[in-house]
Amino acid sequence: MRLGQMGQPRPEARGVYSAFRRPRGVVDYESGSGVRGVVRKRFSEARRTVALTLFAAASLGIGPCGPIPGGGLSGTDSPAPPADWSFANGVPRCAVEVRPESPHSVTVNCMSWQGRLFVSCSECEPKTWSSYALRDPRGRIQIGDELYSVALTRIIDPAELDFVWQARAKKTGEEDAGKRPSDWWTFELTSR
Repeated sequence: MRLGQMGQPRPEARGVYSAFRRPRGVVDYESGSGVRGVVRKRFSEARRTVALTLFAAASLGIGPCGPIPGGGLSGTDSPAPPADWSFANGVPRCAVEVRPESPHSVTVNCMSWQGRLFVSCSECEPKTWSSYALRDPRGRIQIGDELYSVALTRIIDPAELDFVWQARAKKTGEEDAGKRPSDWWTFELTSR
């Protein structure tokens, strides 16, 4: 028999790691006390803060932030629609707003090909914004600091999709874009 604290008998150690067991009452992970509990509590608070911030941003109509969708785009529409959208290739990404009655906006790839404007997304079918665009083509696009009222039309012609895929590759600097993925969708945006 081994003696524990204060010379009291201690049950035989079980398993290889028994010497490394934490003493009772020092850190009780299950109840949330101790160092691990504090870390877990702070992580939980941080998640809650991020969730509330994102909810507030979407509720207040603040536009998208990277991959996080937003509400209505801020600013005023450009008075004259451009005849040639080639300048869109000079910005890394654009913001698209759909569903005018309750605006929903996202950050997307935008590119121009032969003076026409396109936005695209991968695995687009389950995405919220694309389903809104299919139901109601009215929208707005923000390119740099300018906003334009547009109509979105999904492109389904394979030859045209391939041309736009190559325009996307040229804009993003991909040397070999490879074959266009079957789940890659493209919408053409025209002034309205």
